[in-house]
Amino acid sequence: MIVSAYPNPSNDKMKINIQSVESGIFEIVDVAGNIILQSVIRNPHSAIPINYLSPGIYIYKFADKKGGIARGKIIIQ
Repeated sequence: MIVSAYPNPSNDKMKINIQSVESGIFEIVDVAGNIILQSVIRNPHSAIPINYLSPGIYIYKFADKKGGIARGKIIIQ
């Protein structure tokens, strides 16, 4: 499974592309480990509004139904 989130850095909307999987749970977590956003993704090409997030560094995590997990870092301006 390959997950890409862009543009990075971003400030308005983040696009998510998921390869090899059609759906799963997408989370954005702050550096303290708090879940800021949790969303079910059913489309491998999705967009998530992030304009309410404070500037900083966040971790995203995507978990598919088979137990696969992908993580990455995003920067909010």
